Amino acid sequence: MDKIGLIPSAGMYGVLEVFIQQLAEGLRELPGVATAVFSLEKPPKQFFADIEAFKPDCLVVFNSLFAAENGALFCDYLKIPTLFYLVDAPFHFSDPASPYAATACIDRGHTRDLAAKGFTKTLFLPHAVDKADHRTPQKITKYGCVMLSTGINFRERYAKMLGALPPALIQRVQEAFEKYETDALLTLDEALGPEDPFPVPRALLLKEMDLYLKGKKRMEFLQGLKGIQIDLFGGGDGWSEILGNTCPHVRIHPGLDYPAALEVMGDAAVVLSHCSSIKDGAHERLFAAISQGAEAATYTNPYLKENFQKGEGLILGQTIEELGKEIEFALNNPDKRVESILKGQEKIAQAHLWKHRGAILQQSLKSFFGQ
Repeated sequence: MDKIGLIPSAGMYGVLEVFIQQLAEGLRELPGVATAVFSLEKPPKQFFADIEAFKPDCLVVFNSLFAAENGALFCDYLKIPTLFYLVDAPFHFSDPASPYAATACIDRGHTRDLAAKGFTKTLFLPHAVDKADHRTPQKITKYGCVMLSTGINFRERYAKMLGALPPALIQRVQEAFEKYETDALLTLDEALGPEDPFPVPRALLLKEMDLYLKGKKRMEFLQGLKGIQIDLFGGGDGWSEILGNTCPHVRIHPGLDYPAALEVMGDAAVVLSHCSSIKDGAHERLFAAISQGAEAATYTNPYLKENFQKGEGLILGQTIEELGKEIEFALNNPDKRVESILKGQEKIAQAHLWKHRGAILQQSLKSFFGQ
């Protein structure tokens, strides 16, 4: 597994395209590894010709299945081992039959979901950042607290899909939400329960449940931090309509592409991160914020507690009240905040760069495919 081809897929704000380039660079830092990034903007004939010319031992794809209409995966067509690196929960993975497919998830619960479906070639691989050239944290910043997040009008989505389901299924969905919110490590897939026949595809149902929770929980997260001035940058559904008049402490700005988002993080004291589907893993935003010179604030989870101590760039809390107090302390104590960020940057340089993830990825592929 020394020749690794990488295929970008389109994502909001250009994030996934950046990730694939950074992972490619990280892999190149490993001894004997060669990489190539294949552009989907080329005509299909040229795209496949480029892959054939490089002759990769394996391929890595971010967040896309590239499945044919009959459900066949393109790795079966190419007969090349392929790692599907999932940024979101793996609801759309249901058939583990392909001998060429492996998966990677950013949450340990997601790997558990896949294992329960028969996906034995699955690894836990959180996000990372590019290199150890961190931005020096500043005591005085342009922004105090920043959040970069896509707006999801969860009320409208619920009315269009979940709220229109048969009453018995609505009750089951509500019960799943209750289980999900009261169990710190339960995934949505586990909360929904057995693979019973549904009037809609299970993957679609889980996707809508996930989006509903993400939108609702992001709004509640912002509402719970009242008293802290927050600059919110985000596209998607309109944040003004979602928040209404419940968050006078939030200033709303348009969404940003990824390079601009990194600049904003570098101009902030604290960067908020909230993703309800990550209960035991890590989102890129945490590592990127620290790398750019800000503290990152989010709810705690087992993975984060295992990898970061208090005062190492992360502000963690079990509840929104606890998190709010820690954020206020960081904003009011710039010397302590800068010290924390510098320690966090050291921790990232030691274990949370793309080259570190690339080493795990390469070894796992060798284990999965016997090379």
